[in-house]
Amino acid sequence: MRSPASPRLQLHGIYDMTDGGRGPFSVGGVDYTNLGSADVEGKATITAGIGLRWRLSPNVSVGGLFELPLTTPGNDITLNRLTFDVIFRY
Repeated sequence: MRSPASPRLQLHGIYDMTDGGRGPFSVGGVDYTNLGSADVEGKATITAGIGLRWRLSPNVSVGGLFELPLTTPGNDITLNRLTFDVIFRY
């Protein structure tokens, strides 16, 4: 018999190759937004997450993940975050 919940691990990284020219910010927006920050070239943000996914039916599953930065906090706007999602398959 298959378990209704399964563990999830995530490793996520973003590297800023060049500076933007739109704002005076010294942090980027990671996957939230593009701030056009002027002082982010060469900075990397790496996060790790752990969570669970539950299969509610053959076509619907829900998941939750807690994510925290592995690189120096302050490089970006990411601190800790919770993510929840629902997947509908048809």
